Amino acid sequence: MTSERRLLIGFEDIRAIVLECARCTGRVSFAPDKVDQTRWSSCPNCGRPWLSSTMQPGQFYKSDVLMFLAIVRDLAKNAPGAVNNEADSNVRIFLEFDDDARK
Repeated sequence: MTSERRLLIGFEDIRAIVLECARCTGRVSFAPDKVDQTRWSSCPNCGRPWLSSTMQPGQFYKSDVLMFLAIVRDLAKNAPGAVNNEADSNVRIFLEFDDDARK
């Protein structure tokens, strides 16, 4: 017997964003509305650079949705965590959701 399970989750269901350092495995968790790009540019535990704040030329999108889809494509293609940028490969990104199955 074959079984398949799917889970569809909307952005409004994201409880937290979790960043994990590739060097020390330290984690930081924060609510989606508390994203501070300057605060998480490096690991607060060991100081390893995490996220590059430089924009790549020519990557402008007319829609936030198109930009999101392109980002997800690049993250998945270069997993775990790399976006053709040395600093970006130093951090893993997780999305935390409530487990409604237990309710």
